[in-house]
Parts: sequence; C-alpha cells; structure tokens
Amino acid sequence: MDVNLFIVDVIEQAQIAIVDKQLLSPQFKFRRLNQEGYKLIVRKDHPLAKNKTVSLNELQGLAFIEKPYCTNRKAFERFISDVNISITYQGKAIHDSQLQSFVKLGFGAAVIPESLIQKECDLKLLLN
Repeated sequence: MDVNLFIVDVIEQAQIAIVDKQLLSPQFKFRRLNQEGYKLIVRKDHPLAKNKTVSLNELQGLAFIEKPYCTNRKAFERFISDVNISITYQGKAIHDSQLQSFVKLGFGAAVIPESLIQKECDLKLLLN
C-alpha cells in the first residue's frame, strides 16, 4: 500500500484520522481501533499504593490532577458525583506526560488510560 502521512493543522484537511470519537468531524465514519480502561495512578509512596485495588470510597477527598483536555473528564466527574464522592483538584496538566510528572512530584493522583502510562515511571497503577 502506498501511503503518504502528513500532520495537518485542522482535521478537516485529513482524509483519514486517528482521533477520539468525541472529536470526530462529520466528514468521517467511525471505526473503533482499540478500547481500553483507565487506571488510577499514585506515587509509589502514597498511602493507597500499598493496595492492589482501591474502592470508590477511598477516592473521597483525594487530591487529583485535573485533565481539562480529556474527553472523558466530564463523564468521570459525573460518575463520582453520582456516587457522592468529593475530590479536589490540586493542579492542572496540559498533557499526559505533564500529568504523570505532577503525580510523581506528589501533587495528587490521576486517572489515565493504561497505555499512556510511562513504564518504569515510579507510579503505582490501581483500580482494576
């Protein structure tokens, strides 16, 4: 197959795109390539890091790093609100690498797709 790959400024310039479904332009048809779950990440010395899993109640009052760029953020916030869990945001990241750095520095926890977590990064994955 002869394919030329270019990064474009706006999605409307593309003929094919790999994007989050919620960001899909009407010109494209959707085809799922992958689906994955999210994991809670904390520093390895965080009190929750000793657990293999974390219950929803253990999220109560936990400081999180905000991910305003995440398309699932509103769904997460709706979910924790529906189960009467209150969290606080201790910082705001602009991309997943920065988010993980904030967690490593101890500013809070985060929920992130498992595939985006940097291996060997001194973070503990929780919530199966």
